[in-house]
Amino acid sequence: MRLAVPTLLVLATLAGCQPTTPTATAPPASESTAIPAPGTPVATPAADDPFKTPAPTASTADESSTATPSLELPTADGHNHLTREQLEAGWLRLFDGYTLFGWQPNSETKWSVAEGVIVCDDTKPGLLVSTSRWADYELLVDFRIAAGGNSGVFLRTPLNPKSPVTDCYELNVCDSHPEFKSASLVGRQQPLKEVPANGEWHTFHVTVQGPQVTVQLDGEEVLHYTDATESPLKIGHIGLQMNGGKAEFRNVYLKPLSLTDLFDEESLTGWQMVPGSKGEFQVADRTIQVTGGRGFLETERTASNFVLQFEAITHGEALNSGVFF
Repeated sequence: MRLAVPTLLVLATLAGCQPTTPTATAPPASESTAIPAPGTPVATPAADDPFKTPAPTASTADESSTATPSLELPTADGHNHLTREQLEAGWLRLFDGYTLFGWQPNSETKWSVAEGVIVCDDTKPGLLVSTSRWADYELLVDFRIAAGGNSGVFLRTPLNPKSPVTDCYELNVCDSHPEFKSASLVGRQQPLKEVPANGEWHTFHVTVQGPQVTVQLDGEEVLHYTDATESPLKIGHIGLQMNGGKAEFRNVYLKPLSLTDLFDEESLTGWQMVPGSKGEFQVADRTIQVTGGRGFLETERTASNFVLQFEAITHGEALNSGVFF
């Protein structure tokens, strides 16, 4: 369980319950609402990228299906899939491989999903923007544009940026450009090496931390930029751009940085029972478990704005639990 906070720490309450009837209630002044999970994964990375894994064979897929939740299983093409190790390292899938859940267009430009790929082949330029904002993070994204096309990946951007020099960091993608090469930060810095977006798949691995932006293109560092302006950008959305020609994206993964562990996997240090709890919380097999009835466990520290990562499992159809914040 990890937490990324721009300011203070979070108040997260875990409610553990035995099988209950629909009339069971949570503590006063608190309600839990079930939110459907986004679709399952789809994509698969290039063999020369150590982060990416090859598509599984039928036998490995069958084996993993009995040992891991469906969220971790790749589709037939193996793309948009995180391994157990990558999940435990804190990586998230921003694109589920099937839908545009978690994304919003900032114009009338038509975006769609086809065969595990985000696609835009419109005459109107625009951005597809993440619904969440992020501060410090690592970002992995595969991209491909048609010959002569122009696209980009926007970092720490508002929904509708007016200028890439002041409003966001625009990581350019193009075959050729009179001023800003592919892998440049538009209006800010040129790359050490340019690889034209030549109709083939390429991969950006971007690290955005504090005022620094580092970019690897297909595994090779091509740009390191430090924002020395009086007001460097601190937080914003991630945007995928179509500015001319067909643009495609897949394997969009993000790892928040500056995380704080809330659970040491050995004890309940930093946690406290809520008065009135009937259940007993304990740590076993690196997990927080509750038995004996309803129970509520909360962090001793509090938070305002945050990103919370956790993993949970229930063991019966009638079980009822939740995370309060």
